[in-house]
Amino acid sequence: MHLLKVILVGACSLALIWLLMVWVLAPSGVTNPYLPNFLQRAPEPPARNPAQKAKMTKAPEPEEQDLPEDNEPDTPEANATRHDPLLEEKPDPPEVAETSTPAKAEPKPVAEAKPPKPPALPADLEDRATLTRILALAIDDREMVLRTVNGHERLLQDDEPFTGWAKRMRGNSGQVEYLGQYRDGLKDGPYARWYSGRRFRDLIHYRKGIRNGLSVTWYGSRKKRDAIHYENDIKHGPATTWFGSGKKSAVGHYKHGEKDGVWITFKSSGKENRRQAYQNGNPLDE
Repeated sequence: MHLLKVILVGACSLALIWLLMVWVLAPSGVTNPYLPNFLQRAPEPPARNPAQKAKMTKAPEPEEQDLPEDNEPDTPEANATRHDPLLEEKPDPPEVAETSTPAKAEPKPVAEAKPPKPPALPADLEDRATLTRILALAIDDREMVLRTVNGHERLLQDDEPFTGWAKRMRGNSGQVEYLGQYRDGLKDGPYARWYSGRRFRDLIHYRKGIRNGLSVTWYGSRKKRDAIHYENDIKHGPATTWFGSGKKSAVGHYKHGEKDGVWITFKSSGKENRRQAYQNGNPLDE
């Protein structure tokens, strides 16, 4: 019986030793599934390929650098004397001779057409110096003949239509009775008449024998009576009339011979009397 116990104890000891050797020597991947957690070992890293081990252990060989032939040290003095092709001054490229092209002739400026000259202003017969000068040049109309040609009265001199200034004097008094400008025998320009004593009676502007422009008449007292614009012998344009005292009596506008627009009348005292609108000569209701 004692021998049997010894054999069992020896067998158990051998089994424990064998298990311990297996646990120590066997890989963890084989033993861990059969052992409790506290006896399991950390898994071993996978074995590396011998080629990879050799590749990792092999140190890279240093690259050979081309040293200068003279094996001189790389110092600032050596760099200064060393020939660098990049720093070598390159000769300037040869200049290309510019081929001179003949200059194009500039076009001659086209002469601009000169605008027509504006018509000369009519002589101001109300200016004493102008009147005296024109009277000295004017020809007495008694030396000429007045004839009706094609429905118009024409002043002829030596059977030719007269062009220039014609006048009529009052006897030997030296006072002018009328003075007018003619062109081709027709009144063309200012035509004035006077009362005795060099007082204006009227001053009318003509164009080719027809009233065109401003016409002014005076009282014998040398004060203006009216000033009306004409176009082709018809009242057309601004118009003003005065009392004998010299104060305005009416101001308005004509259109083709008819009152048009607002007309203002005044009292003899000079105060405004009334305003009346017209259209084609007809008064409009206010």
